[in-house]
Amino acid sequence: MSMKKKLWTRALCCLILLEFVLVRPLAAHAGTTDHKYVYKISGLAQNTWVNVKYEQRSQDSTTGIVTERFHFLKITVPSGGYVQVHSKAVKGEDAGIRIYKTVKTQNRLRDNQEVGRTYNRTFNCYLKKGVYYLYPEMDKAESFSLKWNFIKCSERVPNFCRARALKLASGKKKVLVFDPDYDEVDRWFKLDLPRRRYLYIYSNSIGIINVYRKDGSNLKTVYVGKSGNIRRTAVLPKGTYYLKCDGECGNDLGSNDTREIFRRVGNFYWK
Repeated sequence: MSMKKKLWTRALCCLILLEFVLVRPLAAHAGTTDHKYVYKISGLAQNTWVNVKYEQRSQDSTTGIVTERFHFLKITVPSGGYVQVHSKAVKGEDAGIRIYKTVKTQNRLRDNQEVGRTYNRTFNCYLKKGVYYLYPEMDKAESFSLKWNFIKCSERVPNFCRARALKLASGKKKVLVFDPDYDEVDRWFKLDLPRRRYLYIYSNSIGIINVYRKDGSNLKTVYVGKSGNIRRTAVLPKGTYYLKCDGECGNDLGSNDTREIFRRVGNFYWK
């Protein structure tokens, strides 16, 4: 190869190298969109309605930086028990609610520690003592209103066996909370069927409910309806019966499963 061709080859290689080192990184950087996260955290006392407006993301036309805004409501759970949240859309459609244990204001939303989420307007959830953050996830709702309250639960479970069953009247709703820190025992309830008929059990997030005769024998139940929340026995004679709510209703879920806080609290009644 002549000296002239060698020089041209070297010059071409230098130009290609220069493109990779300087030009392409600059072009890649020019097409990259950076994000800025703005967190607003407001304290929320119990039994106080608060309105939250939808926070739209925006982009700076000069820098290309996208700003994402999040409004969190900070609540303090005073002890072991369960939290009731009531929510409604003021203007627009309903929104979901996420519950976070920690919020890092410099991070993306998904980098925070989420412990549960739901799209129900009113719900119960089990939370340990501590600080939590409610985040209304308003993709469509323009304005959203919510409040919360705390119900303390006793660590003592008196009706842990059939002999200590608590009497439960027809149609009376009973809320149960299963605390994984101290409580996995069953709950027993006693009922009096006034006449020969079916026994219906209506439950929400309770898990397994078994029906027993006075002699301790188990009665078969079947699901009726489409909701999956109603169970029925065969026609039973007038008399006394027992209901047992399984204390391990949430054990099939892992500790990181965001459904667990809702499976630990539920309600039921019979008719």
